[in-house]
Amino acid sequence: IWPITPLIVLNYFPINHVGCIADISTPVLSAGGTLVFMEQFDPAGALDLMQKERVTMWGSVPSTFQMQLALPDFDSYDLSSVQVIIWSGAAAPETLVKQLMELAPLCATNYGMTETMVITALKPVTDFDALANSVGPAFPGVEIKLLQADGAEAPPGEPGEVWVRSEYNLIGYWRHPEASAQSITPDGFFKTGDLAVLRADGNYRIVGRIKEMYKSGGYNVYPREVEMALEEHPQVAAAAVVSIPDPVWQEVGVAFIEPRGELSLCDLERHCRERLANYKIPKRFVIEPNMPLLPIGKINKVALKERASEE
Repeated sequence: IWPITPLIVLNYFPINHVGCIADISTPVLSAGGTLVFMEQFDPAGALDLMQKERVTMWGSVPSTFQMQLALPDFDSYDLSSVQVIIWSGAAAPETLVKQLMELAPLCATNYGMTETMVITALKPVTDFDALANSVGPAFPGVEIKLLQADGAEAPPGEPGEVWVRSEYNLIGYWRHPEASAQSITPDGFFKTGDLAVLRADGNYRIVGRIKEMYKSGGYNVYPREVEMALEEHPQVAAAAVVSIPDPVWQEVGVAFIEPRGELSLCDLERHCRERLANYKIPKRFVIEPNMPLLPIGKINKVALKERASEE
């Protein structure tokens, strides 16, 4: 699915991560491409290598793209060799998608996990809506079902848990039969714990994790929907929403915001009121210039939830 010649890719993912093995190394080597390894990710060092090795496909997670684009001298790097930019691992804010689309002729995204490998994949395109609001259609050979809490299949446009069956799925968790039985159905579907919606165009849109969804005043709130609304603000680089207990509303949202520039809490609340139902608006906003990250570059929501509960 990568129309790239020559295929030269920088790989700075941890060797134990599915992104390193399944998403980058195996496809590149099987296609006869060139892999450039980097022992430890460094924003400027990675750009130096990309420029030196004339990398043609730039693949990463959104947070590392943001770190690199935020470098004061980013524009001084010659990245004209890049033909395709691809991201995975987390949703990319609309502002980031626009920036990346300006840097390469084509962009792509996909969705998957260690247990299943790739689930969906959007081929390299120039379609902003598909890139910003979906993860593409089912990958060839992958069956997807979206199931609601009662076991019924979710109607188009309604969220359901992503169940996946393919030859790429795990057989089971090593020496954890109970976890395997909870996650894998007798007919071979893996329950991802992710919530998604099937769009009219056949692409899937991830709306959050079942464990992250919370009830506020009796209504379901999907953090990713709130994050996407916040990330539409031009001065918001990234947003992460977590929930904490509340004596009145059961649970309420706390939004951590990584700013791009000057940003006021009043402005954020007003921005949300123009886009979200009242019960979805976070009850607290926290400006966080340095989001805690996991080793693979995703925002560490566990750390943010602990912090929100303490404050």
